[in-house]
Amino acid sequence: MSDYQARQLALNLQTIPPEARLEITWTDDNTETTQTGVVTDHDPETAYRKLETDDRTLELVPAGDQSQITVTEPTATTTHTLGELTAVDIEAVPLFEAPLTDEGFEVPEPLLDLTGYVTVDLPTRNHVINLADHGLQQTDYRLIGNIGTDPDPDLLPDEPTAIRPDTGPHYHIKVIDERTNPGNHEYEPKADDQELLTLRRTVRSLKRATPTTLPDAIEGNVHARFERTALGLRAAHRALCTTGTPPSPDTDPAEDPNYSKAVVDLETELEACMQTLRATLDPDDWQPVEDPLTEARFELRNLQQLLVDVDTDDRNTATTTTNSNLPDMPQWIIEPNAPAPVQRGNHDEE
Repeated sequence: MSDYQARQLALNLQTIPPEARLEITWTDDNTETTQTGVVTDHDPETAYRKLETDDRTLELVPAGDQSQITVTEPTATTTHTLGELTAVDIEAVPLFEAPLTDEGFEVPEPLLDLTGYVTVDLPTRNHVINLADHGLQQTDYRLIGNIGTDPDPDLLPDEPTAIRPDTGPHYHIKVIDERTNPGNHEYEPKADDQELLTLRRTVRSLKRATPTTLPDAIEGNVHARFERTALGLRAAHRALCTTGTPPSPDTDPAEDPNYSKAVVDLETELEACMQTLRATLDPDDWQPVEDPLTEARFELRNLQQLLVDVDTDDRNTATTTTNSNLPDMPQWIIEPNAPAPVQRGNHDEE
């Protein structure tokens, strides 16, 4: 492979996001090997990608000048060099939902704080938006360009839309209109959805709160957990409906919430909601509702444990600071022309 071809391969790799499934090919002593894996880690500034296959971990490591990409296999004791990467085929990419609420688009987590020039590939046209002044916020109307604060539904894309920054991974989103305009939303649930609506309203209120009691080191983690909980509840609500799309609940941000108590109460209410729906729905109707509710419960339990750990650290610090100089709380770091996208988390063949 020439240096030019290797650099083009490196540029292509830089656009591939986490959770994409790839088929890679490398050569060593004229022996060609092909293997499929899912991207689990990456460097947004380079072509470095880590893949998990069925039986091992692989790393794609670019040279400093991008003239070669080496395939390696890290183990507990050493790193084995397998050969030079020669080809990458994208089998599937994640698809992120971007609900449009009364406040704007709920921006998917990987796109938060995105800045610079971004190309948006809409079904009928492409255009470039400039996010140089400040990056995308949690709720933002600029996600797919200048469409105003109350866009006509006809301006919203029905098909998956590619978001392509100048550098770094490209992402695919699916816009879902969840505004509360009664003309846009008439839906029919298969069972009473009031408990589910209450849960969605509470999670949304907590997600939009401005924390004053959380350590800065975990604030982002807590928000991400609430975001994933909200996604699970939204998916369950949509699966509960025979027709239409339920709107996002309209609620104000919670004021200085007690997160630990709120999360415990939420899990209790979610369990009650699941029991009610399980008893009400037929098994075939319950299954597609149960799966996302189970994911939401999993996120709440992780969030509860995270908050318990913080409370424990605070108590330990309070009882010992008079006798010793404890170190600061450790900084917890959250690591953060494709084919037709598939739903996030589902890597079925296209």
